[in-house]
Amino acid sequence: MKNHFFLFAISILFFASCSHTYYAPNTVTTPHLMGKNNLEVKANAVFPVGQSSDFNAFEASATYSPIKYLAVQGNYFYGYASGDAGTNNGKIYDIAIGGYLPKNIIPTNLDPSKREELSLSGFVGTSFGNVYNTYDTIGKINSHLKFQKTYFTFSTSYLVQKFKLGFGLRINYLSYLNGSVTNGSIQSEEISKIVNIEEKSNFFYPEMSINLGLDFKKVYVTWGLTRAYFKDPSLYNFNNSNVYLSLGFNIHEFFKKNR
Repeated sequence: MKNHFFLFAISILFFASCSHTYYAPNTVTTPHLMGKNNLEVKANAVFPVGQSSDFNAFEASATYSPIKYLAVQGNYFYGYASGDAGTNNGKIYDIAIGGYLPKNIIPTNLDPSKREELSLSGFVGTSFGNVYNTYDTIGKINSHLKFQKTYFTFSTSYLVQKFKLGFGLRINYLSYLNGSVTNGSIQSEEISKIVNIEEKSNFFYPEMSINLGLDFKKVYVTWGLTRAYFKDPSLYNFNNSNVYLSLGFNIHEFFKKNR
C-alpha cells in the first residue's frame, strides 16, 4: 500500500473512541456435528480484553451439514464504539466449506440416557467486510475501509453427558483492499501505527479458541476465550484477545421424534 489516505482508512479497523484499534479477532467456531442435516445456530456476546479493547461486539453464526461428513458455515461479526472522538463501527462476514468426522464413543442405541461424543472438523473460508468511522462529533471527518481474509480452521468438540468442551485453531491471511478518507488531522501516535501497518500491509497469523459449557440437546450455553497471535501487536494497536458468551441451538434436535 502506497497511499497514506488508504492507511488512515484502515487505521480505525476496529472502533475505539479514544485510542483507535486497528484489528480485532472474531471467534473461532467449534461446531459439534454428528450427522446429515445437523444445524447449529448461535449468538455470541463478545467482550474484548487486553490491548485496544475499547469496543463492544456481537456475533451470529450457523453451521449446517447437508450430507454426512460435509458442512458449510457462516459467521457475522459486528463491533461498535462511540465517544467524544466520534463513532466507529465495523462488520465481518465469514463463509466457509469443510468436512467433519463424528464419533459416538458411547452409542446412544445402547443407552440413550448416556452421551459421549467427539466431533472433529476442518473448514476453508474467506472473510470480507467494511469499517466506517467518524473522527469528530458531527461526522465530517470519516473513513471507510474494505478488507478480506482467507483462512483454514481445525476444531474439535467433545461432549460427555451435558458437559461440552471445544478447541479451535485458525490460520489467517488478512489483506487490506481499498479505502477512502476525508481530509482531517490525526494524532502523531496514531500516525506511527498507520505507518507500521503500511509497511506490513498483509498479515499472516494463527488464532486459537477454547470454550466450555453445558449442552441440553436442543439448547447449549458456552463460555470461551479467543486469542490471536501477532508479532508485536502493540506496533499496530491490534486487539488480540476476547472472551465470549454463547447461546446456541441445535435446530435438528427440535425435529427429532420422541423415542
